[in-house]
Amino acid sequence: MAMALGGYAIANALKVEEFRQQSSEENGHARHVIESLVEETTATKVSKTDALNTIESLGYLLDDAKVGLIQDSTVDRTYWEILAGKILFKIDASTGELLAISDNNVYESKSSEVDSENAVEMAQQKIVAISELPADIGEPLLELKERRGGIIYRVFWQQDKDGIPVESGYMSVELDTSGRIRHFRKFWQDLEVNTLAKVTKDEAIKIAQEKVVTAELPALLWERIGKAENVYASLVIEKPYNPLDKSKPILGQYCLVWEVVFERGTERSYENVELSIDAHSGELVGINFTK
Repeated sequence: MAMALGGYAIANALKVEEFRQQSSEENGHARHVIESLVEETTATKVSKTDALNTIESLGYLLDDAKVGLIQDSTVDRTYWEILAGKILFKIDASTGELLAISDNNVYESKSSEVDSENAVEMAQQKIVAISELPADIGEPLLELKERRGGIIYRVFWQQDKDGIPVESGYMSVELDTSGRIRHFRKFWQDLEVNTLAKVTKDEAIKIAQEKVVTAELPALLWERIGKAENVYASLVIEKPYNPLDKSKPILGQYCLVWEVVFERGTERSYENVELSIDAHSGELVGINFTK
């Protein structure tokens, strides 16, 4: 596909990475996605002591643990990040829920309790022991990976609502053959989103093609869109990435959008530009792109 974009070139156009960096830094706090908070000046329902006690109650040792308080707007969470040796934990600072474990220790697995037949069941049992299974959990994907000479079983659940995938909504467990949790992630989103789209897929693509002409984009992105070889749209629930309106946070609130993708690929490179079109209002609410 080619679009007539002549006459809209931006003088002294920014490179893509400069554009991303500038849009993230301008307007101070409102543009931050992930930042460290000062414990003494931040009110949390779950204290540092509570977070440490939660981890110890699971049987982990926390000698000389390093603790930080993190605000992550990509997953709507403020959490305690705790590093104990080579194991990293994340505890929700509002609910006390265990969000993540990353165990980077090297172990010699002398038993084979996990295999392809029981990996999903074992993963669910491990989750129940440390957290809760979401009520709306669906069927997982199972993947076998080799790591440091051993086999890792990765069980992954993608969150969806009424069959529509939720970006940044997922749960993942990685087990070694002995059943030890090597990695755990749970960022299951609590959402109230109208999943009935008023804008059709074809309408969303047409809107995106029209909106992009007047959007204040770097010339390089316009060039990518103009040379796109494939254009398609997918319905998703996401927090739109918005580097355009610098008076607002760089991530919006969860909403139903058509993700309209303009892509061009070669054997050596792949480039795309994604425009987020609100599936109810038809407004351009976000943009993202490969570097």
